Amino acid sequence: MNDCTIAITIVATPEYRHTCDGDHIAQCLGTFYSPHHNEKDASPPPSTIKVVAWGENLATQRA
Repeated sequence: MNDCTIAITIVATPEYRHTCDGDHIAQCLGTFYSPHHNEKDASPPPSTIKVVAWGENLATQRA
């Protein structure tokens, strides 16, 4: 299995919900800059990513 870690800035309040099967789901939007961002270039907008966590342990855990 592959994995990747990205440090993001959360830009929207996380939403918590439950499915009809009782699964826990949390989602939010975050932004990050590419590691290849060149400071000499005009400020490009950050990339936006939607983060989804499911399962009781991940979805209900707060940092």
